[in-house]
Amino acid sequence: MSINSRKKEQLAHRAFSRFPWFKVLAGLGGVAIALVCFAPFSSPRQQGIEVTVEKNELSLPSILQMNSQQLDDVDIGLRNMLCAQGLPGSEQMNVDACMKKLDSMALRAKVETDRSFHRFFENPAEFHHSQGYFRMLMLVTVLQQDFGAVYNPERVTPVGVFEPNARFFADSRDVFVHGLLGEGRGGTCASLPILTLAVGRRLNYPLALVSAQNHLFVRWNDEREMRNFEVSCIGLNTYPDDHYRKWPYPMTETEEKENHFLRSMSAAEEMAVFLSIRGACLMAANRCKESLGAYRAARDMAPHIRLYHLILAQAEREANLRLFGTPAGMPPDPTLRDETPEIAWILYNQNQRARGANSAMIPGISTPTTAVPVPFQKTTLPGQPMHDSNILDQTSPSLQSNSTSQPRNQ
Repeated sequence: MSINSRKKEQLAHRAFSRFPWFKVLAGLGGVAIALVCFAPFSSPRQQGIEVTVEKNELSLPSILQMNSQQLDDVDIGLRNMLCAQGLPGSEQMNVDACMKKLDSMALRAKVETDRSFHRFFENPAEFHHSQGYFRMLMLVTVLQQDFGAVYNPERVTPVGVFEPNARFFADSRDVFVHGLLGEGRGGTCASLPILTLAVGRRLNYPLALVSAQNHLFVRWNDEREMRNFEVSCIGLNTYPDDHYRKWPYPMTETEEKENHFLRSMSAAEEMAVFLSIRGACLMAANRCKESLGAYRAARDMAPHIRLYHLILAQAEREANLRLFGTPAGMPPDPTLRDETPEIAWILYNQNQRARGANSAMIPGISTPTTAVPVPFQKTTLPGQPMHDSNILDQTSPSLQSNSTSQPRNQ
């Protein structure tokens, strides 16, 4: 099915999806009228089952041939799952079922948001006078409380302390979105922002994926405001860009510019992230040649970002170490990429001991806590920072040539 045909189907389904949920607030008069004004954000995109692999015969090789504009027409959740195919932990992944789950999440979020919107008009100051903040708060509430989409406690480590790649990336369910759509094992900062984007974009929310040093977060950006959202914690946090210039790792002005940190990603740049994570999973499974293929694909998807060139070089060193016994690989610390392997390991071990002795917290950098608790929650959930310190540094992506023909449902 062509992209134009898919768009026509989506438009046909979009008419069906425009339920008058605001009638729940009919007794509130002016509030109901105000909700009508915000209707564009309440209309699901319906990019669910209509864009599954079966109907469009999409595969990882086929989407790698697309440009960024074409990629943008493919559901971000689907693109993410295609990059997970053939990896350990994806054997039971059912793409159709996962896409339906994303649709149901979006519908639930729409219902709850429209039903509770009177709270925003009754007390806008509680929500920073921001419609986007309120909508995101409701979306995260639904995902966390109704669907159990939270950080996998087994993957939680203090900021700056690394879990070995062989463990962190051993199971694709921890770092790809299908892990949040199956048995509910939880996710990480590699997958929770993707879930939020996949559901939010179904609601026509103007959301983008953004990266910092070793971290991913979500940005709302429309004509009214631009606001960052931290969705890898209990509740919802919002921080300015300056926060991410220091946390979870400080970045220099040059690193920010060369790696396009703190910029809203294009669809091609999103794909580079997914391919990088794929490469890390393959390396953890000791499938070195396939891993290098994924890392090269990531570099080629976003050649303007220096990070992917560094990641590929690091992966090549690691592959040579495993395959031929030389040279030494690099430690999983993004701040040491420019050092020689020998010096990097000395500094890395020193830093690990120092961080462990100081509760693994970087001096001067405050630990994120939930600025505003999840609204209307059934039980009180404490603010708890959750960060996977392995994302986007030890992962140098590329696609293997022989894994893209995997069956859709595994």
